[in-house]
Amino acid sequence: MERKKISSVGDVLKKWVDKMPNAQNEIDATKIPILWKEVVGQAINDSTQSIFVEKNRLIVKFSNSIARHEVLLMKSSILYEINGKIGRKFLTQLIIR
Repeated sequence: MERKKISSVGDVLKKWVDKMPNAQNEIDATKIPILWKEVVGQAINDSTQSIFVEKNRLIVKFSNSIARHEVLLMKSSILYEINGKIGRKFLTQLIIR
């Protein structure tokens, strides 16, 4: 009887993600709202009306013009921090509405 190597769930999932062309992007996109709150803080997060990812662009809408202006000033550092937490350059642009 031949023994087969038993793979961990993590290894199986990694192989599955590697085979799917956009799977990693979808997984990373689901992390963005949590990372957004970590990077910008509670006050700006509370003024965030909506946040979503479309074609590697982060689109954020605000209910408060002051928070929108603050994010506008920190745009590049926010993208840098979120991409750093994801571990790759996933987001290419931050669009503020």
